[in-house]
Amino acid sequence: MKHLNPQRYSVKNRQLFKIALSSFAVLSSFLFHLKAQGQPLTGGWTLEAPFEQKVFIENKGQFSNPDRQPLKDVQYAINNGELKVYFTPAGFSYHISNVQLNPKYNPEELKEKTEQAFKKNGKAEESLKKYFIDQSAYIHIDWVGANPDATLMVSEQVQDTYSYSVKNEKAENSSVVAKAYKKLTYKNIYPNIDIEYYFPGNKNMLGVEYNVVVHPGGDVSLVKMKYSGMQGISMDEKGNIVVAVPDAVLTDHAPGFSFVGSESNEIKARFILQGQTVSFDVPSYDKSKKLLIDPFTSLWSISPGFATSNNGYTVRLDYSQNIYVMGGLKPNYQVKKFNSAGVLQWTASTPSGSLTGSYGDMVVLRSGKAIVGMGIDNGPQAFILSPANGAVTTKNCPGGVNEFGWRLQYNQAVNNGVMWAGGGSNNGSHLIKTDTNLNAASIYNVWNSTSGSRNTEDIAYLAQDPTGNFVYITNSSNSNNNGVSGSASAPKFCKSAVGTPGTAIWQVNEPTLMMELGQGSFIASGGFMKPATGVNGMIAGNNRIYTYDGNNLRAYDDANGSIVNTATSGGAVDNYSGIDMDSCSRVYVGVNGTVKRYSSTLVFDQAIAVTDDVYDLKLDPQNDKILYATGKGFLQKISLGSYCPACISSTGTNVTGCMYGSATATVNDTNAHPPLSYLWNTTPPQTTQSITGLSAGIYIVTVTDSADCPFRWTDTVVVSGTFVPCDITAVATGAAICKGACVHLNASAIYGKPPYTISWQPGNLTGISPIVCPTVTTTYTVTITDSTGASATDTATVYTHSAVPSAQFTYLPATDITPQTQVSFTNQSAIAPPSTIVSSNWTFTDSVSASSTLDSPVHTYSYGGNFPVLLVVTSSDGCTDSILKIIDVIYPIDFPNIVTNNNDNINDYLEFKNLAFYNNNKLLVYNRWGKKMYENSNYKNEWKPTELSDGTYYYIIDVPERHIRHEGFFQLIR
Repeated sequence: MKHLNPQRYSVKNRQLFKIALSSFAVLSSFLFHLKAQGQPLTGGWTLEAPFEQKVFIENKGQFSNPDRQPLKDVQYAINNGELKVYFTPAGFSYHISNVQLNPKYNPEELKEKTEQAFKKNGKAEESLKKYFIDQSAYIHIDWVGANPDATLMVSEQVQDTYSYSVKNEKAENSSVVAKAYKKLTYKNIYPNIDIEYYFPGNKNMLGVEYNVVVHPGGDVSLVKMKYSGMQGISMDEKGNIVVAVPDAVLTDHAPGFSFVGSESNEIKARFILQGQTVSFDVPSYDKSKKLLIDPFTSLWSISPGFATSNNGYTVRLDYSQNIYVMGGLKPNYQVKKFNSAGVLQWTASTPSGSLTGSYGDMVVLRSGKAIVGMGIDNGPQAFILSPANGAVTTKNCPGGVNEFGWRLQYNQAVNNGVMWAGGGSNNGSHLIKTDTNLNAASIYNVWNSTSGSRNTEDIAYLAQDPTGNFVYITNSSNSNNNGVSGSASAPKFCKSAVGTPGTAIWQVNEPTLMMELGQGSFIASGGFMKPATGVNGMIAGNNRIYTYDGNNLRAYDDANGSIVNTATSGGAVDNYSGIDMDSCSRVYVGVNGTVKRYSSTLVFDQAIAVTDDVYDLKLDPQNDKILYATGKGFLQKISLGSYCPACISSTGTNVTGCMYGSATATVNDTNAHPPLSYLWNTTPPQTTQSITGLSAGIYIVTVTDSADCPFRWTDTVVVSGTFVPCDITAVATGAAICKGACVHLNASAIYGKPPYTISWQPGNLTGISPIVCPTVTTTYTVTITDSTGASATDTATVYTHSAVPSAQFTYLPATDITPQTQVSFTNQSAIAPPSTIVSSNWTFTDSVSASSTLDSPVHTYSYGGNFPVLLVVTSSDGCTDSILKIIDVIYPIDFPNIVTNNNDNINDYLEFKNLAFYNNNKLLVYNRWGKKMYENSNYKNEWKPTELSDGTYYYIIDVPERHIRHEGFFQLIR
């Protein structure tokens, strides 16, 4: 099955099948980008569609209740933007997110309502749902009559991993790291029949392809896929399966390529549609040979179409030349880590709500530890990502306030901490200074310190100067993009010292229109049209602060906040973003398909061609000859080639042994022009050319030159250390789980000399993060040994709740349920004492809101069909179990007693109302002497008895699958 965008791809011939398969590897490679304007660029690369995920991801708990749908035993999933596919042994399910703002409501009204809800309760209210129209589609396909012991097998594992935060009330910050694969196979789903799923090699294809492989002895007629959850299903004149969902049509085109034994022996296969069940019709063939059906021309066509975002919104780097990009599509915002060659290392999902979730910001420490802040719907939450595998640790904003994480800044120069800027709290505290573990914090409200007026609008821009001594913020306007501000008189631009950010050095008005809950129009998906506030729009250095709004570039004097230079990039306000500055005080900004460079006085210098619209850019912190840009469907590394003349350089010695305070750092100024002044970020600050007595760390020096360099120059000295065995320390962490569950242990080494050997007991486990599934509470001991033979130990305890609930229920009536019948459900779930079952949650799928928390509810079905009922029970220990049963609601058949065959379109046919819902029926009609007058094995109310004379006739209607047999008479009158 190919799920493609029909506007972008069409199948010409069978040869394309081979080309698609052979080109699949291109998805994990990168392309070199050499285009430029004004100056040749070399040594870079471009990744197209960096957030596309053509993989099958294993379920380690993150897909246990996908999109709140009653799917049981999900084993693998495709999680690609707004299209998701979940695979279970019983079948698979397509989930298409389609939530839009109701056009009758003003987006500004929703923004205000949302922020008010968070200020009051710390979360969005249920009443906000009325602002949205949810037309999401959940289409389930079941394998009819399949092997219940069939195995889902995966192959072709990719090298990167996928991490998720998993809710666990007994273990804070529970996280899973999942593997991913390129191919999934239902092995022996029917006797001697496999079904293989993989991704098309053509990069323009959307979806997943499948092969039906019938080995000798298999019967292809057994393969049946029963659809449910759609508005309707039909077959068109070309044999294509057409499925209707809200606001869209999905088409699965008829098989276009099938063969027996080899490709040269091609045969013609086609779909069969009976009711809601799809199967295959294949001509007679040699069943001693393998049959392969590849519906190559199958298209997943969605009209008018759903967005799948491959956009990157934030790019950051660590000190090992790894690149971190935050982007994707709400509610699946993700962070991806790439190495310096552009090869994906891991993907981390950052949870966000489905309606009002918003985009925040990310900082990356030089070690590779990433901290992600999110806005509305996640409120004061942040996510700390492990450098090794992206494992997610969820943390609340420190200080106990409700601050959205719109903007984050890492200050490695002064206190190795993080500045957290946002809004949302009642007390007006918008700036938080915290450590890199988000454990302790100081809270500041700069706006109130000197102005005497209170302003609680969210912070939109945040920057620090290279010395790390000063912080600059701009607050947003409570306005929309028509330029009308709700807080025009409030101070919107402020400078303060990092050490005392609650005291403003100056406050001025800044003319850039920054919209609260609406900055960044390129970050759009359902909910708000602009679900963000913070974008990368400010940089500080060399006595200047620069702001950029997508078109207007301004330079401010850092002494008083006055505007000294302006320029326009030729872009559009709020449509582009990204700003950075190199050590020559040149400013880079992102626009439409271009990065533009300006001098420190904002004189245009050079245009550098990139792939598409730019949303963020970042110079390599250790080599600003390298620039990284991300934006609309791309991530790009650019070598800037020529460079400005060096005014300063620096050198340093390393710490040796266990002795700290033994290193030196020196700044060299052979090309600079005296008189010079030096300022190092030490405590206390040092002002000489060389400094001594240093421990391992980062040291930043600022040199002021009186001639060639117009402003201050900065350089960074990294002091490393040669660590010996006496410094090694092991750190291990555990968790709490329910019996039968599994969890990752985690260990890390502090100091010591890598590489490390890591072993765990009990179990003879190895590695930094092994998986354990203890049935009783167990304490594990980790031993970490470095390359010199020195070792250290630590322990981690996994607390196991021994009692787990067993979900079970019955219902009456058990059969022959018809619409409007009350069905009584009896909860028979149990758990071993002293634990108890504390909650029962029922989900009835005949309507969106059909649910109950009663122990044994009663439910009435309004119409017929097969409806899953899901019961989830939770114990007093927080352990859960679930059970899913299918309720079969049937429509009663109305039996006729008269036919008036007079062509008045009333009772002209022998019609059994609701018979269309019963497949495989059989009709027999006899006259009064017992002679058979008519027979049909799948009657569809199509018989007009024109050949019969008036009189009384006897009929038998038989539906074996439903155990229905009815005998009756009808009177024929003309």
